[in-house]
Amino acid sequence: MRTRQILAAIVAGLLPALVAAQEKMRQPAGPWQELARRCQMDDRTVARLDRDRVVVTGHAYKQVFSPYVSSRIPVFITSDSILNGFHVLFEETLARLETAQADRLQRVVAALGRALSQVDKKVTGDRALIAAAKQRATIVVAVAQALLDKVPPDLPPAVAVVVRDEVKRVQEARERMRPAWLGPPDAWLVAIDYGRCRARGFYTRSETLTRYFRAVAWLQAIPFRIRYDEELLATLMLGSALERVSREPGLQQSGESLKPRRWLEPEGPIGLDDDASRLIEVFRELIGLGDDWDVVQAESFAARCTNERMGFDVSPKSLAAWRKCMVDQAERTGFASLINDQVRLPPEDDRLMKRIGFRVLPAHRTPGGILFARTTDPRDPGLRGRGLPTGLEMGALLGSGYAMAQLDRAPRVQAIIRESSALREGPSILAEYLRCLEALLDAPEPDAPAFMRSEAWQAKQLNTALGGWAQIRHAFVLQAKQSASWLSLGGVPVGFVEPEPEFFARLSRLVRRARFVFDKAGALQPVSCGNEAWFGRKPEFVASLFRAMWEDLETLCQRLETLAHKELRGVPFSQAEEDFLVEYGVRLSRCSFHFGNAYLTPRDDAPRVADVHSDPESDRVLLVGVARPRALWVLYPWQGKEVLCRGAVLPYYELAHSARLTDTAWQALLDGPYRPPSPSWLSPLVGSGGLGKPVLEED
Repeated sequence: MRTRQILAAIVAGLLPALVAAQEKMRQPAGPWQELARRCQMDDRTVARLDRDRVVVTGHAYKQVFSPYVSSRIPVFITSDSILNGFHVLFEETLARLETAQADRLQRVVAALGRALSQVDKKVTGDRALIAAAKQRATIVVAVAQALLDKVPPDLPPAVAVVVRDEVKRVQEARERMRPAWLGPPDAWLVAIDYGRCRARGFYTRSETLTRYFRAVAWLQAIPFRIRYDEELLATLMLGSALERVSREPGLQQSGESLKPRRWLEPEGPIGLDDDASRLIEVFRELIGLGDDWDVVQAESFAARCTNERMGFDVSPKSLAAWRKCMVDQAERTGFASLINDQVRLPPEDDRLMKRIGFRVLPAHRTPGGILFARTTDPRDPGLRGRGLPTGLEMGALLGSGYAMAQLDRAPRVQAIIRESSALREGPSILAEYLRCLEALLDAPEPDAPAFMRSEAWQAKQLNTALGGWAQIRHAFVLQAKQSASWLSLGGVPVGFVEPEPEFFARLSRLVRRARFVFDKAGALQPVSCGNEAWFGRKPEFVASLFRAMWEDLETLCQRLETLAHKELRGVPFSQAEEDFLVEYGVRLSRCSFHFGNAYLTPRDDAPRVADVHSDPESDRVLLVGVARPRALWVLYPWQGKEVLCRGAVLPYYELAHSARLTDTAWQALLDGPYRPPSPSWLSPLVGSGGLGKPVLEED
């Protein structure tokens, strides 16, 4: 509470200066066209603004809050701006969580490594198969240990050589091949794409996060498929090893054996198996189900196959029984992998058993990943020869009729999107976030201004939705499963709010829930998570600061919802509400970690990029991202007049590229001579100068 009071006092102290600046810089009386030309719009752009009442120009800002601070003209608060504030705070909190997860993962793989060395002691039967399965499981775990820390001691010499080779491939993140220890290539696994292990997003900011990214990407990449005896047995050994970990001395309380439990359940005994559950369960809450079974579920299956505490016999009969047990479970629950993330050929036999498998840490399903798997399936006659998907498909799935119309030359894709509407449902944070975006793409409110029914505004809302989707995929670049193809005037108010009250209401609920999930996961607790250096303060202060920022973001959303309703009903804003519009830019800057007067010299780090699909046939990945914020100009109807006001949008881009890019490389590409063109569907919104190399403008 003390931290929040301090933050509120800072804003209160700045408010008189902001109001004074607003009054001093009121736009002069006169036609809006005169002001538009003074804002460096050419005649063609002014004509487009006159026709559509909305236009985006090439004027760029380092941060989305910049045009709202001490603005010379009335502001137009966009959904883009508050969405970006959410994303920055969400990513910083997620970085705290992932730093804590890195410590958990190191404990889990170290304990698994120790347990695997003894896991075959009570296993009888085919010794060659038992040895091969143990070696496979050991290599996978030992590589993760080495990526996080160092190569574990006491490995058999031949295994140590394999581990060092794999660590090198992961760190270089270039090759696409199937190492010999995985066995000969088959149609379902032609090669491992090591490029997926290149750290990206916020995971590049520290050595801890980079190592963690590589280790998790590795554990996500190696499948354990139940149709192969060796891989099935290796899965059960991993599960048995995790069960053995829970029985180690010192990991019991009150004589009780520790069993996996959901991380949100009431407090109870906590051991390394709980660490394994936390590694997985928190991202089920944030993103959704894993697309494969995980090591904790392997433990559950192993418990059914063991006797006398981890003793079991390996025979053709027992292998068939274990396999049937897993298939029966998949049939009862309707579970099977839905997204191909491997370099593999189109399967001719797609029976359920061949789509069931385990990963130590599986990546999680996303609606976009499932949709792209469907719209690039080469077995569908209507999709043959199709390479990479497009972000328009995601926009159409979210309900944009404008996006669906842009796909009129791909009728089969349109049909698949219509058949996939259920993908928008789900209980996860990601699903709830996507429902926020849906609110921007449905029909405008009946009382909304006429320009919100124009093609230009539809393009603007599609840009906002796809830009938001790109930013959330940027946050989940490691944990989400990526799909792969088969081989002012006097008396004028200080500003307006984008009249989308349902969007702001949904975002407010999402912010509240995200804060709860992060708090339960430990990301808002006073523990050292790596970003204390930003503030030079103790972990307790930083934790309270993060909680205060989440609370303030929820308040911003609630205030914007209220103002949007009043605007649609023609109810004038109170003086306090006008003061809120004046201070909005400063308050939003705090959600982007610009404290004090740092908003006057903002960081130039707004561009974000994520790779969401890969096509091994063309050796290309689909990149989606956002660029620096651009000025959005709106002629807003008010009391029989039209008021020129300004906000900000983050332009959406997508690009088929030969490599996965970091944010730094993406920004360099946008600033260079070979920057990608903006999407053609955005043209109705963009002024005559286009969105070429940005001209930075800080007011």
